[in-house]
Amino acid sequence: MKALVVEDTRTAMQVICHYLERMGITPLPAETGSIAVEKFIAERPDMVLLDIVLPDIDGFEVARRLRQVEQPGEWTPIIFLTSMTKDEDLEAGIAAGGDDYIHKPVSDVVLGAKIRAMQRIIQMRYSLLVLTRKLDTANQ
Repeated sequence: MKALVVEDTRTAMQVICHYLERMGITPLPAETGSIAVEKFIAERPDMVLLDIVLPDIDGFEVARRLRQVEQPGEWTPIIFLTSMTKDEDLEAGIAAGGDDYIHKPVSDVVLGAKIRAMQRIIQMRYSLLVLTRKLDTANQ
Protein backbone atom coordinates (compact mmCIF):
# COMPACT_ATOMS: atom_id res chain seq x y z
CA MET A 1 0.00 0.00 0.00
CA LYS A 2 1.18 3.53 -0.87
CA ALA A 3 0.17 6.76 0.85
CA LEU A 4 0.77 10.23 -0.57
CA VAL A 5 1.89 12.48 2.31
CA VAL A 6 1.45 16.19 1.59
CA GLU A 7 3.20 18.19 4.28
CA ASP A 8 5.46 21.24 4.02
CA THR A 9 7.03 20.95 7.49
CA ARG A 10 10.04 18.62 7.41
CA THR A 11 9.66 17.42 10.99
CA ALA A 12 5.98 16.57 10.55
CA MET A 13 6.77 14.87 7.23
CA GLN A 14 9.43 12.71 8.86
CA VAL A 15 7.16 11.72 11.75
CA ILE A 16 4.21 10.83 9.50
CA CYS A 17 6.39 8.89 7.06
CA HIS A 18 7.94 7.00 9.98
CA TYR A 19 4.46 6.07 11.30
CA LEU A 20 3.47 4.82 7.86
CA GLU A 21 6.63 2.78 7.38
CA ARG A 22 6.06 1.10 10.76
CA MET A 23 2.60 0.12 9.49
CA GLY A 24 4.08 -1.38 6.32
CA ILE A 25 2.84 1.48 4.12
CA THR A 26 5.13 3.14 1.58
CA PRO A 27 5.05 6.94 1.99
CA LEU A 28 5.19 9.16 -1.09
CA PRO A 29 6.26 12.59 0.25
CA ALA A 30 5.21 15.86 -1.39
CA GLU A 31 6.07 19.28 0.08
CA THR A 32 3.70 21.35 -2.07
CA GLY A 33 0.22 20.99 -3.46
CA SER A 34 1.44 21.08 -7.05
CA ILE A 35 3.92 18.26 -6.44
CA ALA A 36 1.15 16.33 -4.68
CA VAL A 37 -1.15 16.50 -7.70
CA GLU A 38 1.69 15.40 -10.00
CA LYS A 39 2.61 12.47 -7.73
CA PHE A 40 -1.03 11.47 -7.38
CA ILE A 41 -1.40 11.23 -11.16
CA ALA A 42 1.93 9.39 -11.60
CA GLU A 43 1.80 7.04 -8.60
CA ARG A 44 -1.93 6.46 -7.98
CA PRO A 45 -1.55 6.03 -4.20
CA ASP A 46 -4.04 4.06 -2.14
CA MET A 47 -4.53 6.92 0.31
CA VAL A 48 -3.68 10.62 0.76
CA LEU A 49 -2.66 12.34 4.00
CA LEU A 50 -3.02 16.04 3.30
CA ASP A 51 -2.08 19.18 5.20
CA ILE A 52 -4.22 22.24 4.50
CA VAL A 53 -1.61 24.99 4.88
CA LEU A 54 0.87 24.58 2.01
CA PRO A 55 3.27 27.03 0.35
CA ASP A 56 1.57 27.13 -3.06
CA ILE A 57 -2.06 25.99 -3.14
CA ASP A 58 -4.00 25.04 -0.03
CA GLY A 59 -5.02 21.50 0.83
CA PHE A 60 -8.68 22.19 0.05
CA GLU A 61 -7.76 22.99 -3.56
CA VAL A 62 -5.42 19.98 -3.71
CA ALA A 63 -8.29 17.71 -2.63
CA ARG A 64 -10.58 19.19 -5.29
CA ARG A 65 -7.92 18.65 -7.97
CA LEU A 66 -7.32 15.06 -6.87
CA ARG A 67 -11.04 14.33 -7.08
CA GLN A 68 -11.13 15.88 -10.58
CA VAL A 69 -8.41 13.58 -11.92
CA GLU A 70 -9.95 10.42 -10.52
CA GLN A 71 -11.68 8.35 -13.17
CA PRO A 72 -15.39 7.47 -12.80
CA GLY A 73 -15.72 4.76 -10.20
CA GLU A 74 -12.33 5.49 -8.60
CA TRP A 75 -12.01 6.65 -5.01
CA THR A 76 -8.90 7.41 -3.00
CA PRO A 77 -9.36 8.20 0.71
CA ILE A 78 -8.17 11.67 1.65
CA ILE A 79 -7.40 12.35 5.31
CA PHE A 80 -6.65 15.94 6.25
CA LEU A 81 -3.91 16.35 8.88
CA THR A 82 -3.96 19.95 10.03
CA SER A 83 -3.55 22.39 12.87
CA MET A 84 -6.73 24.17 11.77
CA THR A 85 -9.28 23.33 14.47
CA LYS A 86 -12.43 25.28 13.62
CA ASP A 87 -15.58 23.35 12.76
CA GLU A 88 -15.84 25.40 9.57
CA ASP A 89 -12.41 24.16 8.48
CA LEU A 90 -13.46 20.55 8.98
CA GLU A 91 -16.66 21.22 7.00
CA ALA A 92 -14.63 22.85 4.19
CA GLY A 93 -12.28 19.87 4.10
CA ILE A 94 -15.10 17.37 3.72
CA ALA A 95 -16.80 19.59 1.10
CA ALA A 96 -13.53 19.75 -0.86
CA GLY A 97 -13.42 15.96 -1.11
CA GLY A 98 -11.81 14.87 2.15
CA ASP A 99 -12.98 11.76 3.96
CA ASP A 100 -11.58 12.42 7.43
CA TYR A 101 -9.99 15.27 9.37
CA ILE A 102 -7.36 14.90 12.09
CA HIS A 103 -5.96 17.74 14.20
CA LYS A 104 -2.18 18.02 14.54
CA PRO A 105 -0.12 17.07 16.34
CA VAL A 106 -1.43 13.60 15.65
CA SER A 107 -0.49 10.57 17.70
CA ASP A 108 0.57 7.35 16.05
CA VAL A 109 -2.36 5.61 17.76
CA VAL A 110 -4.96 7.96 16.24
CA LEU A 111 -3.28 8.01 12.83
CA GLY A 112 -2.99 4.22 12.82
CA ALA A 113 -6.66 3.79 13.76
CA LYS A 114 -7.84 6.18 11.05
CA ILE A 115 -5.64 4.51 8.42
CA ARG A 116 -6.86 1.03 9.40
CA ALA A 117 -10.45 2.25 9.11
CA MET A 118 -9.76 3.60 5.62
CA GLN A 119 -8.04 0.33 4.68
CA ARG A 120 -11.21 -1.57 5.66
CA ILE A 121 -13.31 0.73 3.50
CA ILE A 122 -10.89 0.29 0.59
CA GLN A 123 -11.13 -3.50 0.94
CA MET A 124 -14.94 -3.47 1.19
CA ARG A 125 -15.14 -1.23 -1.87
CA TYR A 126 -12.84 -3.54 -3.81
CA SER A 127 -14.93 -6.58 -2.84
CA LEU A 128 -18.08 -4.77 -3.95
CA LEU A 129 -16.52 -3.89 -7.32
CA VAL A 130 -15.48 -7.52 -7.88
CA LEU A 131 -18.98 -8.70 -7.02
CA THR A 132 -20.54 -6.09 -9.31
CA ARG A 133 -18.36 -7.23 -12.21
CA LYS A 134 -19.38 -10.84 -11.60
CA LEU A 135 -23.03 -9.88 -11.53
CA ASP A 136 -22.66 -7.84 -14.73
CA THR A 137 -21.03 -10.83 -16.43
CA ALA A 138 -23.75 -13.19 -15.19
CA ASN A 139 -26.49 -10.82 -16.36
CA GLN A 140 -25.00 -10.57 -19.83
